[in-house]
Amino acid sequence: MKKPVLSISKSLITTLVLQAAVIGIILYAAHGLLVNTQANLEARNIASGFGFLSLESGMPISNSLLPYSPADSYGYAFFMGILNTIFVAVLGIFLATILGIVIGVARVSGNWLISKLAEIYVEVLRNIPLLLTLFFTYTIVLAALHIPKKRLPPFTGFFLTTGESIFPGPYPNLASGLFVWRSWQALSQPF
Repeated sequence: MKKPVLSISKSLITTLVLQAAVIGIILYAAHGLLVNTQANLEARNIASGFGFLSLESGMPISNSLLPYSPADSYGYAFFMGILNTIFVAVLGIFLATILGIVIGVARVSGNWLISKLAEIYVEVLRNIPLLLTLFFTYTIVLAALHIPKKRLPPFTGFFLTTGESIFPGPYPNLASGLFVWRSWQALSQPF
């Protein structure tokens, strides 16, 4: 019986050598970039690392779920940014789910007018890029807002102007460990 012979073709060896060469060049370039960056930072006495996270940030965060002041550290400001992002994402997911269910049910409705309005809404908004929607919202909708002396209340407790946005929101109640709904006057924060 003939023993199987491991056959390595010339093209396979060439391919492996070229891949190894490309990976070597990339690693060499990355090493050179890191060494050069470290030398330039040391020459200019610039400290790198995460030590700055314990320094005072000095920047305000207008709306936050937990108490925050500019005297807090960069690390706490970073945490507040993450917390605000998670809050807005969860709120957006919740509202988008409700809107999607309402529009979906309206689209299959037996009422001709509601069905057609939902279909028009879906077909118009389906192919509009999100960036275009954001530009529209920023330029057209915010330009339609009133000057800061006159407030435009879309709903009770909500006020929108070009200078500030006032809305109700949750705040932590440390005694009970829960979030309590805060009145809109307490959250008046300028942009």
